[in-house]
Parts: sequence; structure tokens; C-alpha cells
Amino acid sequence: MVIVDLASWALACACFSCDTGKKAASTAEPVPATEAKMLYALSMTGSHEAVVPVRRKNPFTGEFVDIHPHVLTDAEIAESKRVLSAYSARAEPGNRYVIRLADGTAVEVIAGLDATGEPGKWKVSFGAYLQRLSRDVMQFLFDLCSAGSFIVDGPDVGVVTSEAVMNQHRDSGFALARSPEELDVLLKQGMQAHKARFGAKSDRDGR
Repeated sequence: MVIVDLASWALACACFSCDTGKKAASTAEPVPATEAKMLYALSMTGSHEAVVPVRRKNPFTGEFVDIHPHVLTDAEIAESKRVLSAYSARAEPGNRYVIRLADGTAVEVIAGLDATGEPGKWKVSFGAYLQRLSRDVMQFLFDLCSAGSFIVDGPDVGVVTSEAVMNQHRDSGFALARSPEELDVLLKQGMQAHKARFGAKSDRDGR
């Protein structure tokens, strides 16, 4: 009859489990862009109002009112998705796209915010804080904003990248970014820094 030393048996099992766990960890795949932690987010809004009003409930009064939500044209949606494809975006459920830029920055785009029922409101999130967003990020943002004729919700001003959108919203006080570099300054430093560096003018000042 074989007598088993229970303590030795338990120790052997623990060592085997530990060794197996190490091997599994060493062969694990890198964390994909979908699992990257998002540290900063921007909202982008379509520059057109829907022709047909939509009935929505006022969250403050509880009354239902007719509003004209912001939308994108079919052409703008197609062009925006072309930009996403050019950056090798991977489509995920819920109108979500994930991208890994050339510099390694993880980007997540939600094409239309289902929670608010606003198809013309997009959200772009990044795996880096605002002040650390790279030139690659600004180039991507500039390309996407231009494709969809978006208005970017900057820290102190709405930002557009199209003269046509600027003219369309002449009384809205937006700032025009003519390049990724200008977009970088407007988002990180604000309108005054942009004026000082580029001499560019806002909608109110640029007539």
C-alpha cells in the first residue's frame, strides 16, 4: 500500500498550478485597442439641423417638445467612414470603432450617441490625456472633422475645420482650424493662444 504525504501532495499541486499560470501569462496576447483605458474624450456634433423635428422629453420639466437634432448628411457619413477605414478602424457593436494610430495611441469612436438619441453627435476617446495628444492624433481628428463637417466641442470654444461650416454658423462664435497644428493649439491652449500664434480669427472677430 502506498502512503501519500498529504502536505507534500498539496505543495506539489500548488507548484504545478503556479507554473501553469506563469506559462499562460507568458503566452497571453497583448491588450488590444478595445481594452485600452480611455483617458480623454471629445464630442463632435454635426453642423446641420434635421429638417423634420423629433419629439423629445425635456429632462427638467418633463414636457415633450419638438426639436431639430444635429445630423450629418449621407455624404458626410460616408466620407467619415472612409476616413475611419483609411485609419484601419475595426468596427465593434454599437456603432463603435477602435483604432491604433501609428504612434501607438488607442482611439475609440462612437458614431452617434444612442443614449441621447442624437445620430449627429459623435464621441472620440483617446488613450492619452489632452496635453499629451500627439500630432498623429491631431491629424486623425482633423481628417475626421473635415470629412463629417463636424463641430468639435473644445475647452473654451467650438472648433470647425471647414470655411463652409464657419460661414454656415457665422453668428456662433466658432474658431476655424486650418490645419492639425491649429487644432492642437485650440484644443490644448484655447482661442487666445490660437490668435496669438496664428493670427486666426474667430467667427465673431473675423468678418
